Amino acid sequence: MAKNGGRKFFLIVLILVMLGALAGGIYAAWYYTDGFTKFPWQKEDPENPGKDPGTITGNYYIELDGMKYGDGGVTGLSSGITYAVGADFGTDYTVTMTARAAAEDFGFTLGAEPYKWSNVVGDDFTAGFAITRAATGFTVEYGALDEIIAGAKGNTVTLEDGVSDTVADKFAMTVTAGNGYSITVTFSTAPESIILDPDHIIFGDGSGQEPEEPEEPEEPEEPEEPEEPEEPEVPAMSQDAQEFVSSIKELMTGILKTYSDLSDDELAVVTGDPDGIAMAQFRMLIEIGNERYPELSETDRQHPTVNAIKAILDYAESNRQDGLTRAEINTLFEMLNEI
Repeated sequence: MAKNGGRKFFLIVLILVMLGALAGGIYAAWYYTDGFTKFPWQKEDPENPGKDPGTITGNYYIELDGMKYGDGGVTGLSSGITYAVGADFGTDYTVTMTARAAAEDFGFTLGAEPYKWSNVVGDDFTAGFAITRAATGFTVEYGALDEIIAGAKGNTVTLEDGVSDTVADKFAMTVTAGNGYSITVTFSTAPESIILDPDHIIFGDGSGQEPEEPEEPEEPEEPEEPEEPEEPEVPAMSQDAQEFVSSIKELMTGILKTYSDLSDDELAVVTGDPDGIAMAQFRMLIEIGNERYPELSETDRQHPTVNAIKAILDYAESNRQDGLTRAEINTLFEMLNEI
């Protein structure tokens, strides 16, 4: 009986130990996989392309936009971004930024010394960033790539032409707890944001700079209309010139009206006789005009209206020898009407 009782006791203890070990294993798996959500063999999160949670141990992680990242994770980066920290980091943690190998090596000058980015891989660049810590997380801010290098190295920096100003692919971030445990994450170069507007889709590039608004195309300037040339100022006619123009115009209008009422046959008879009364009227008018025109001053003779009257007189004189036709009468009328 004693032996059987001892065996039963031993089996009970063994079963309890095994159950305790199983419970402990289940708890450890739950603890180190963040509630059975993150496993070491997990890679990129299909709902967050370009991101990788890495390996999360306990509550040692950083969190961004509801996604947690452990050691080896690939998260997002842009200036002003804020990460939450897991509870196991406590409040006594540090954040450091180190250079990592870029997709393409590039050159820059530090002061007067030439460098390649590959020369500084692994160097501490924390001083080039502004990192603000709080109890539950921290914010990372930074400027352009040359400003980050200058801030960390304490000298002026000039990047070689054509270097991408993207920051995300050139640095890694390490968060270290007060007990020395640390996780290191890198950053995705996939777009961090998509900004939609009715006309454009703009992807952020992880450089920390706000995406620039596309410039509105400039409207072509309307060609200036050519300025109309100013007409030369016409000097005023003297009293003598005004009387000359008025008298000749009045006499000529009266004569032309008289003959415009005649038929073509009558006009041919009346104006066809060089010595007839019709031609005598024209001759008298032309003589008056030719007599008074030279008496005008040189300035008056240059006046456009005076010149127009003189042209009428010259036209009438050149055509009266053979008698004025209907067409010539009409031409004289037109010349008068233009004055």
